[in-house]
Amino acid sequence: MGLCTDNHWQPTFVHEPGHPWGQFPHYVMPDGAFVKLRGDTGSEWVAHACELIARYGVRDPRGFTTCQQYTNIQCTCQRGASEGNSTCAGFFAFLDAGGV
Repeated sequence: MGLCTDNHWQPTFVHEPGHPWGQFPHYVMPDGAFVKLRGDTGSEWVAHACELIARYGVRDPRGFTTCQQYTNIQCTCQRGASEGNSTCAGFFAFLDAGGV
């Protein structure tokens, strides 16, 4: 998991540290919508991540081996640094519009 800054890679999961809802991992749906992973702990997130991956897949498999390692296909989206990544830009718009 690292900071996304441009479009060289598109994550399957995103989060924005510091945002009340953005700090939680969100799955990026095939249509670009965002789904907050259920639960409040890593083990709960993994279970939901596995369900979503099984149903909808991953966007870019780089670094992906199993659904339990979903953080390998997750980006940290940071305002002021990540707007160049279209997924992060969409995530910011989603959060700013009140998305959870």
